[in-house]
Amino acid sequence: MIEYAPTETEIYTDSYHDAKLYCFSLNIDGKVGWRLPTSAELRVIEEGGDWHNATWYWCEGDAYLPPQNLSVRAVRTIDNP
Repeated sequence: MIEYAPTETEIYTDSYHDAKLYCFSLNIDGKVGWRLPTSAELRVIEEGGDWHNATWYWCEGDAYLPPQNLSVRAVRTIDNP
């Protein structure tokens, strides 16, 4: 099961490395283990209408992209909800 970080935790960053670092260091109410979502996980956010004021998000596998100002929406895998 995937848990999505609250929209209030979204930030913009212009590098994939910074986006990954932000997710790695995120601690929300004692919950750690956050990461960038896959493109499939981002589609779930889109389908649920849970978008913050951003059109484009960093996702896992974007390391090849040039620097650009994209939003970061962290996710984490949980075993027992």
